[in-house]
Amino acid sequence: MHARASTHARKFYSANTKCTRHHTHTTAALAAASAAANTCGPQGAATGCGFHELDLGSKPLSDTVLSAVAGLGFMATTPVQQATIPLLLNNKDVAVQACTGSGKTAAFLVPAFELLVRSESQWRPRDVGAIVIAPTRELAMQIMSVASIMATAVPDVRVIMLTGGADTTDSFAQFLEHGGNVVVGIAFLFVCV
Repeated sequence: MHARASTHARKFYSANTKCTRHHTHTTAALAAASAAANTCGPQGAATGCGFHELDLGSKPLSDTVLSAVAGLGFMATTPVQQATIPLLLNNKDVAVQACTGSGKTAAFLVPAFELLVRSESQWRPRDVGAIVIAPTRELAMQIMSVASIMATAVPDVRVIMLTGGADTTDSFAQFLEHGGNVVVGIAFLFVCV
């Protein structure tokens, strides 16, 4: 892994995979990103640690979210997940660019679900805790399929997809009827609202 700091306290890392580069940018200072982004548990494995081994400080991932991750079929973290989940759970801003199949969707949904589970208050059906904005309907559908799998293991969290086009009214009616704590939609729809 390679890491360097810029004048804007950003860190870049690349992984030795078929993908040419993985980038993680964060506005927070990551002075030891090479070590911190690739450290799991006491062994300090460089990649592929279990989700339960992620170094998240005092609070590991909840059993509920670990069950949701198991439902997705992940046995170990990908480099993108390993680098971003701890940052997102510590309220850092993160932008990731990585190849298809690198685990980006789970990299942001796992912390989103974890933060909802950790909340001290019970989420009511129409309390929105996370909004995921996708550039296309197809990508929104892919994200929704992953979020739906995770939601089966997290019964207190509802997910809903709001799409534009002819069914915009139907989407909002569904939200009003069923609610949604995690809302997945396309950018155009949120501009129109």
